[in-house]
Amino acid sequence: LPEVVHIQLVESSEPMCLFIAPFETYNSWALAVTLSTTILGFLLPFPLIAVFNVLPACRLRRPGQPEGRRHCLLVGAYVAVFLFCWLPYHVTLLLLTLHGTHVSLHC
Repeated sequence: LPEVVHIQLVESSEPMCLFIAPFETYNSWALAVTLSTTILGFLLPFPLIAVFNVLPACRLRRPGQPEGRRHCLLVGAYVAVFLFCWLPYHVTLLLLTLHGTHVSLHC
């Protein structure tokens, strides 16, 4: 949504909509977009997916029933795949943005 605010109609041989970033505050704008992407795309969904999938799956697990154990392992694998696929993207996005905005982590 933040990008929609900065789309402008450019009149040329063909009218087109172009994204024009706010260059006077580009660093803070880029950091805000990255943080909102990370929060809304990973930090909120991951705990919700983990809690609302693992708890019911583990409730199905009953002693002596191998299917319940398999369901719990399958849901655990589902949560692990989400983490494995999306964590590197969001960490890289955040680090590239911090590097581009010259924010130092002093690690």
